[in-house]
Amino acid sequence: MHVLVAAEKILNEIITEILDEIGVTVTAVEPAFNKNNILKALKQEPYDLVILTNSDLSPHELPSLAEQIKLEYPAIKIIIASGFVTNGLVNSLAVEGIDVFMMLPFKIVELQAVVRRVLRIESAINTSTYQT
Repeated sequence: MHVLVAAEKILNEIITEILDEIGVTVTAVEPAFNKNNILKALKQEPYDLVILTNSDLSPHELPSLAEQIKLEYPAIKIIIASGFVTNGLVNSLAVEGIDVFMMLPFKIVELQAVVRRVLRIESAINTSTYQT
């Protein structure tokens, strides 16, 4: 399974380490406030899942970006993690067909469980080696 993570550098590093623990290959991209960096990465190789955060993008850009990804790559699953939440944002994301919305910050085991569920990964690992 191949996952594209789009966040600021430190969050990319953390998510990469968390997902590596469950055997998922991660490519990280720093959007640098430009969603085209994410779209360019999607064109370079196939992904099973995209994890988007609002750490390097405006939360208001996430629904249109999710819509664009779903239109161009309908098989890709999308998880959005944001510390900014309004009913309007969550409703917009639901309409765009994202697979999961997660609040930032999240627990390591929660992210691992969500990714396993979305990608339908079965694992003998029940808990993270990280302490939460």
